[in-house]
Amino acid sequence: MDGVLYLDDKPIRGACELIQYLNKHDRQYVFLTNNSMLSIRQYVNRLKAMNIPVRKEQIISSSLAAVNYLIDKYPDRGKKVFVLGSRFIKECLRSDGFEILELKNGHTADVVVVGLYIKVTYDHFKEATIAIRRGADFIATNKDKTFPGKDEIVPGAGSSVAFLEASTGKSAIVLGKPEPYLLNVALQYLGKKRSDFTYEELLRRTLVIGDRVDTDILMANNNNMDSALVLTGVTGRENINIGAKPTYVIEGIWDI
Repeated sequence: MDGVLYLDDKPIRGACELIQYLNKHDRQYVFLTNNSMLSIRQYVNRLKAMNIPVRKEQIISSSLAAVNYLIDKYPDRGKKVFVLGSRFIKECLRSDGFEILELKNGHTADVVVVGLYIKVTYDHFKEATIAIRRGADFIATNKDKTFPGKDEIVPGAGSSVAFLEASTGKSAIVLGKPEPYLLNVALQYLGKKRSDFTYEELLRRTLVIGDRVDTDILMANNNNMDSALVLTGVTGRENINIGAKPTYVIEGIWDI
């Protein structure tokens, strides 16, 4: 959503009009975001404040994916989890029976979850490194190296993931785009709305709109989906020929 529908707390031109059109013509859509900082409720409130109507089930974030993944993998709960990420992830996992570790005990974790965490310190990396090298599962909400800030492109969760992959020699299990987990959750939602479509038809009839070639467009290409790259976020016209190739390149969401 960042860089496509809005920048900071300001909607991008055409965002409200597009959603109104989709609603009026009964077109199904979901919002996929690798940003793991906010809760689903916070996303709903943010979008509604911009006059973009949305239901909570239409928002699928990488932080929600991380929570669902751990619940599915450890149905008996009880695992100790060290989270380098948002309070939302910690609260959801704690409410579902997982033990959330404080910084000083991070090295004893069974699972390390890494998302975007603007207060991360060397001690967080040290505790996570020790835990992962001892065998803890290494989960990443996403590997976005950067994301669009208010005035500049700033470091994303992928920067922290890269640090830990270097310090541990282990590769993270990534749940966000371009990996398939987040897309599968989205298709499950869309499939409920269009039960007359097969899985292959859903892929063929769905357009992925995004501002990153390394996540949004690559995810679309990996699944033989059409895509539209907008130039209002991370990717500028000067580097649209680097990496995955979109079906369409447009200036912004107003061109849809």
